[in-house]
Amino acid sequence: MCNCMDEVLEKMCGMENIEQVLPPIEVISERAYLEFTVKEKGKKRERKLPVLLSRCPFCGEPYDEKKKS
Repeated sequence: MCNCMDEVLEKMCGMENIEQVLPPIEVISERAYLEFTVKEKGKKRERKLPVLLSRCPFCGEPYDEKKKS
């Protein structure tokens, strides 16, 4: 598995005004995810819909399938 996310976080934390960075990573599988805001028909409230990525968003390397839960 690549370490692109660690490299990006390290670069971001090295910036002057950045104190903390919370990456969009699912805790159990350690895979990055995208979070969409959706509004369903007939409902008043919007909700967050996370979508796990199957590849690293930076280099395109597939995530390790053995880490799936």
